[in-house]
Amino acid sequence: MDTDSVDGRANDVGEDGVLDGEELWALPGYVGIPRVHLQQPVVRLDNPDVVCFKVVSDADWKKAWMIQQVDMRKKELVAAVQYYTIN
Repeated sequence: MDTDSVDGRANDVGEDGVLDGEELWALPGYVGIPRVHLQQPVVRLDNPDVVCFKVVSDADWKKAWMIQQVDMRKKELVAAVQYYTIN
């Protein structure tokens, strides 16, 4: 997972933060959340260093987690919430 920023000049994009799966899974707060592909990544408009995404269990598709905030610059999991799908 990585985030990029544009500084306003043509074709000048800089890489702000990179976090691979092993780093993400090792973060405090990720304990108990499945190590699967991330779904529906969204960058927060008010803080582009923060990415939000969904994690769905392969073993039990009714269990899901909304990873509400991963700070890419600080490499910190700020918030995660477990919920159950109805489908």
